[in-house]
Amino acid sequence: MKNSYLTMIVFTIFTISFCSKTQAQKQSRVERLYQHIAWSEGDKYDRLREKMDTKSMDAYKNEITLADALRQLLLTPGINAIEPYLKSDMAIQQQDGGARLRSFCQAANLNVNLFRHKADSTIFALLVYSKDQLEDSRTVLAQIKKYAYNIDPDIYEAIVRLKEKVQYADLKAQPTQAKCDTYFKDFHNQYNYVEVAQIYNDLLYRAALDKQNDSTILCYFNDTTLKTFYANSKEPRPYLTEVQKLYDDCLFKAIQTATSPEVQKHCINAYIECPYLAGCNRRYLPQVEYANDSIDLVILVSQVDFFSTPPANQNLPSNT
Repeated sequence: MKNSYLTMIVFTIFTISFCSKTQAQKQSRVERLYQHIAWSEGDKYDRLREKMDTKSMDAYKNEITLADALRQLLLTPGINAIEPYLKSDMAIQQQDGGARLRSFCQAANLNVNLFRHKADSTIFALLVYSKDQLEDSRTVLAQIKKYAYNIDPDIYEAIVRLKEKVQYADLKAQPTQAKCDTYFKDFHNQYNYVEVAQIYNDLLYRAALDKQNDSTILCYFNDTTLKTFYANSKEPRPYLTEVQKLYDDCLFKAIQTATSPEVQKHCINAYIECPYLAGCNRRYLPQVEYANDSIDLVILVSQVDFFSTPPANQNLPSNT
């Protein structure tokens, strides 16, 4: 009986020792992966990675996935390598806040923060030399937000400034209303916001000038971004007087071309009550006020005539 107990104890100690040794070997392989990355040894990394057994990959799945992403980003950098890195870093943070990774790096005499700094710097460098800086910087900033990546604040600000620089240059070279709207959303009251507001105001004025109708003119008057901007500005809004004159003409033309007295009455009311023409010199106001005084009579007469006219083809009683 005593021999059996002794055998069990020895076997248990041996098993624990063997498992601990095996676990240490697995961990050592992962540590070596990060060493090869730190020393820019891509070929050695690849050979070791090919020899990784399934149990090691299962036990340290997140750390190995991050190592693969770092190897690609730091040793063979490209725009497409950024998202896998950000995604794998999020998995590490969700796992244990990066505690086990820090332990691996410490055991291998590596600084985990150095990996992050190199990754952040590489991401910025890729964007600086990108052939499509605007689209790539926009994509990367969205990915940083999506994966809650804690990027270096200075590098993040540098990416934002890079995006703003190319975005503003593109907008200035080929301005459109859509580009201005996007700029306002991306950089509220920052950088070249004032210049973009002026460009946007010019675009709305030209649109109202090219197509003089309710739609284009009201876009100029009702744009909330510019209304707020010029309400807080010391300078008057450019082209406001010109657009008011255009709308004065537009509303008066609607009165002239009305197809019925009722429609004309509606157009007259729209002209007299128009808030956008308040305080400006209305060229047609005397004529409109005169028409307003007479249109009610026209409508009243038409209504009296309608009710006093007997129905057509009415069968009158015959004298018998």
